[in-house]
Amino acid sequence: MPDQDATIVARILDAGAEIVGKAVCEHLCFSDGSHTSDTSPVLNPHAG
Repeated sequence: MPDQDATIVARILDAGAEIVGKAVCEHLCFSDGSHTSDTSPVLNPHAG
C-alpha cells in the first residue's frame, strides 16, 4: 500500500467513491501482455 495517494485519487475518495481496482505499468512499458511488470504478472481477478 502506498503511503499517499495521487491527488486525483484522494479527491475521488474524499467525494465518497470507492476504489475497486488498480493497475500496474509494465517495466519500461515494453509489453502489452502484462508479463514484464516489476511487481508480478497482472492477473484477472475474475479468472478462476
